[in-house]
Amino acid sequence: MRRTIPENWLAQSGLPAAFPQIVTEWNRWTTFPDWYDKSREGALGAANYIATLHAMDRAGIRSQTVAALQDFNAPPRNQAFIGDFGLVTREPMVKKASFHALNLLALLEPGRIRATVPEQEGEAQGVDVLATGNAGKMAILVSRFANDPQGSVVRSLRNRPADAPDTPAGKGGINGEQLGAYLQRKTELAEFNLPPKSRDALAQARKQYDLARTPAGDLPLRINIRGRSGPTGTSST
Repeated sequence: MRRTIPENWLAQSGLPAAFPQIVTEWNRWTTFPDWYDKSREGALGAANYIATLHAMDRAGIRSQTVAALQDFNAPPRNQAFIGDFGLVTREPMVKKASFHALNLLALLEPGRIRATVPEQEGEAQGVDVLATGNAGKMAILVSRFANDPQGSVVRSLRNRPADAPDTPAGKGGINGEQLGAYLQRKTELAEFNLPPKSRDALAQARKQYDLARTPAGDLPLRINIRGRSGPTGTSST
């Protein structure tokens, strides 16, 4: 099984790959250093929570805590949502969309079931799926965090690792500044001495980057369950 990037970091530090990794506090914060971030509220914030949890799951993070259960500050009169850090507001106490998203995770069954998403939907469209089961029951949580160009690049490169062992993991032998210039079409791969698989991985990553920058519309999904004929259901995310 190919090592994940965090496992590589642990190995380079002389620590075992199974060393526990814990994220003690995390949240969405696109306005740093400004405290309030309205993107934490509503569907965008909720989708970001689930996307982040999926990313930590893939990275081998087994324990984590969000920044705050409740907002730190009380809102102005006749207003509830101010873009604070909590899953619920303070006065009046109202559950945010992110609270309900995490509550859906609490309603899943205890056994994990392997589930996959088609390549383009998973990489460019930010679609993730979590399936669980228990005693003949199954629960499936489908999430979408779209218009996330940087995330689309990470997901694409994760699925197509570079073939040169001495190159930076996930970047195919070019640094972050050069990668950014390539994604924004300010430079081309011909300027870099890269192995073929690295070129292919970066070319696909730029394709997904471009797709993720286009406006996100409805995305119909068909759910197929092994052993059953035809799609079990459809969903538009």
